[in-house]
Amino acid sequence: MTAQSAQQFIAALRELAQPSAVSAVSRFFHANPNGRSHDNEVLGVSIGSIFPLAKQFSDMPLAEVEVLLDSPYYEVRMGAVSIKIGRAHV
Repeated sequence: MTAQSAQQFIAALRELAQPSAVSAVSRFFHANPNGRSHDNEVLGVSIGSIFPLAKQFSDMPLAEVEVLLDSPYYEVRMGAVSIKIGRAHV
């Protein structure tokens, strides 16, 4: 079995991204309509889509989860936290 990577997770998130959702997600960060704030970027992925995806990546090595935590994208960081929380409940 191939180890799950941060890049695979990010690619899967990008597939779920909906440009029309960027402004809705961005409102939590006082971001401008293109999905950028001072320290957050937004892909346009709903929380309801991030959690199930994170569950699929629950075997990701912790070093790869750390890579996700360094992302400028809110959804990527939220996914990393979800992966870590999921491990705590196993």
